[in-house]
Amino acid sequence: MVKGFNKKSICWQNKESGLTLLEVIIATFILLIAVVGSYLAFSRILMVTSSISDRFVAAYLAQEGVEVVRNIRDTNWINSSGWDNILNTCPVNGCELDYRTGTPDSSLVSLYSYSGASLNIDSDGFYTYEDIGTTPTKFKRQIIITPSGDSMLDVVVNILWADKGQEYSLQVEEYLYNWR
Repeated sequence: MVKGFNKKSICWQNKESGLTLLEVIIATFILLIAVVGSYLAFSRILMVTSSISDRFVAAYLAQEGVEVVRNIRDTNWINSSGWDNILNTCPVNGCELDYRTGTPDSSLVSLYSYSGASLNIDSDGFYTYEDIGTTPTKFKRQIIITPSGDSMLDVVVNILWADKGQEYSLQVEEYLYNWR
């Protein structure tokens, strides 16, 4: 007989060399949980990323709404007209203002309807209410301007949009003063 070699160790090794059916089922189950968990996490990340992108666009559109009102106020000062000229024409349910160059006049202000006009993107990537040569978006902007005393305007900008059957909104409020 060979030194260090016995029959019992050979038999014992042969019994443990294969996998049982139970071990294969458990390993498959663990692998399945890992794959399904990864898929669910990845799909959730994609959904959240889309939502965050829409919120960033809405925040920028709200800030732009405030800047449009501020720009009209400043242009009124430069033209020596009433500082709140045109801005006091927005009713309680709000109006839609667009960024256009030149002297502000009543053509800049359109009343906000309850359905609201969607903002469009033009060929240069700017958001506008123009219909010609633009692509519609899911965003709507409502600007509510409320006088607060003789020298202050309360400006509230609401951005509304729908995504996957759910309604979203973002609101920004700013106070503008007649500091001239």
